[in-house]
Amino acid sequence: MWSRRLCTVAIFLLGGMLPAIMAQRAEPIDLGEQDDRQYSFLDPLLRNVEVVSLSESIHMTHEFPLARLGVVRMLNGNSGFNVLAFEGSPEDVWVSQDAFLKNQGDLYDSTSGLFGIWNTDEMRAIFAYERDSWSTGHGLYVTAYDIQPGTGKGSGGERVFEMLQEHLAQYAPPPSGLKATTWNAALIPLTAACTSYKSSDKPAAVQAIGILEQWIAVAAPRVDAAYPTLPMHAEALRLIPQNLRMSLSLCETVGGSEHGSRNWQEYKQSRDRLSAQFAMLVKNAAPKQRLILWAHLSHLSYDADGTNTSVGELLHQALGPKLYSIGTFATGGGTIVLFSDVNEDFGYTRLSGISKGIRVFTNEACAEVCFTDLHNLPAGSPLAGRQSLWVEAKDEILPLTAEVDGVIWVKDVHPPRLPLLLLFIFAGKHYIPHAIALMVLLAGIIVWRAYRRRQRRTAR
Repeated sequence: MWSRRLCTVAIFLLGGMLPAIMAQRAEPIDLGEQDDRQYSFLDPLLRNVEVVSLSESIHMTHEFPLARLGVVRMLNGNSGFNVLAFEGSPEDVWVSQDAFLKNQGDLYDSTSGLFGIWNTDEMRAIFAYERDSWSTGHGLYVTAYDIQPGTGKGSGGERVFEMLQEHLAQYAPPPSGLKATTWNAALIPLTAACTSYKSSDKPAAVQAIGILEQWIAVAAPRVDAAYPTLPMHAEALRLIPQNLRMSLSLCETVGGSEHGSRNWQEYKQSRDRLSAQFAMLVKNAAPKQRLILWAHLSHLSYDADGTNTSVGELLHQALGPKLYSIGTFATGGGTIVLFSDVNEDFGYTRLSGISKGIRVFTNEACAEVCFTDLHNLPAGSPLAGRQSLWVEAKDEILPLTAEVDGVIWVKDVHPPRLPLLLLFIFAGKHYIPHAIALMVLLAGIIVWRAYRRRQRRTAR
């Protein structure tokens, strides 16, 4: 009897949802389709938009980059968006872009300026498109908007400044008096999330940034001349001194050992405030002042609850309807997730805890991947109100319609394509301490049982 009543209630609730589900438009997306016309539904939504942010709720998936690449292609090919700025370091990405421009065939190293977690085949597809776009009249250029130098996979730590010198020297000789080792040493405290920074480091850092600015003033016109169809390469270079000054400001705010134990929430909020300012500088330098941003949801959401300052929140305040944010979420599957970004703790997990209304909506309206605009939802829409959504390593309760303007839904996510050994490392890193603890426990049990057996034999 109770099961019959529960079924009746479920059918009643589902019946109440269905009209709103059917009224809510879901645009299908085929990840294997290269025709950008399948994204034409975005045209009326983005007609007067100057910044489109593409956020991901999980950093490492097969599907999320490919779904957003289609949006990038459409925006670049049809809507005058020629600059894509990633979360990360403008210094690292400029160096990798300069190498990529000189050797357009080396796709494997094209992602070397990005975080290590983004060095996947799916992310390299973005750079393959960038390379192909250079022969058109709307070449795409990749840069970064963040203020964390030395975070690239191929240019980590102080190596980024050595590589920056190497690449600048190909365009102009260094200023007289520049000593490479001294200059590098002055900027190293700005790396590694400012953990080694001391207030006494500031004068040398200020001087080193000033020397770099002089060097870039001579080199940038020659970069312009070398790549006249990609003016953003020189503009991104010209912005590097200001980016390093913002990195210095971040270090002054949160510091290293002088500030005691690190408050990572304060670090994130200070970083996002400065990154939002730099993103606006990148936008204003971009052709037609249009920009695409690519980052984690924690940085690009609108922070509707006001609990954690974000780049998206500050840009939303500054740009209003000229900003359109697209979040990317999954409703099932399993992939590698980030348990902690402080110590890069990764591991494989299955997704769960998604709001029932979202599951019902995607099951009814979405084949595998689809897009939904969250403006003007029909009455009773299951997407309205606070939702349980999977974000990185856990389900979080978010006011979805107040955090983003539109959503790309992926029904089932999978891990990115990686070399098998690297896939195992990423998938299992989080569980190594647990495995070691279990092995120690089992060893202890074996030793204890052996000891008890010996005691019993002795007692006889």
